[in-house]
Amino acid sequence: SSKGSAPLTKHFPKEALTKVHAILMIIAWPLFATTGIFFAAWMKPALPPPPLPATWFKIHRLFMLASLFIGAAGFVMIFVANVPTHGLISFANRPSALAHFVIGILVMVLHIANPIISAFRCLPDHPRRWIFNLIHGSMIGAGVQLLALVNCGIGVSLFDATDLKHILGVYLALALCTFLLLVVLFFVFTIIAITVRGEEGSKLGPAMVKPILTYWFQSKGNEGSTIQMATLQNNPVEKNTAQRSADT
Repeated sequence: SSKGSAPLTKHFPKEALTKVHAILMIIAWPLFATTGIFFAAWMKPALPPPPLPATWFKIHRLFMLASLFIGAAGFVMIFVANVPTHGLISFANRPSALAHFVIGILVMVLHIANPIISAFRCLPDHPRRWIFNLIHGSMIGAGVQLLALVNCGIGVSLFDATDLKHILGVYLALALCTFLLLVVLFFVFTIIAITVRGEEGSKLGPAMVKPILTYWFQSKGNEGSTIQMATLQNNPVEKNTAQRSADT
């Protein structure tokens, strides 16, 4: 059997397929999955629902499904690359390779499970909807994203290259540029939403940026109402008059 496996090992493009695996995983996670999660977590105020399903949800679903299929292709590719060893991956005194393998299996299982969980979600106004949001988004979604990004970095470090530091630098630069681009898009779309829809749009902004982007709208709206409430409380006659006007 060793004679038969030697030519296969010699001519089988293991290194090329391993690089394809790495490229597919980088497309699936730092690019597509990060973008899909970003739209679900941050773009709701900027892309409110016209008709259902909401625009942000359509984009989120598109990117996450693309991430799932591309990630699955990359997952299969690494086993195909190891066909000369019957699909088994050798960890040969490389704890980082074992860690990459175990984390990769966990990430793939959870990545498949999460859309299945979302298929059984309750309605948005259901009293227990927070349980789905916690499991689907905060626990599995954010957790898998973090594990996948770390695992991509571990995978890059496994390549036998003299310029390994440069390769890791390119990966980190790509992840950072993707993150910064999404942050810029978030601010741009949120500002557009507030500008177009005024105070109503400002109330939908995430808590992290509300103080920055919506202070003017909130202070403008609250100033008049606060003065009016104080006047009515100090003047019972005006309070009764206002009440009668509201009743009519």
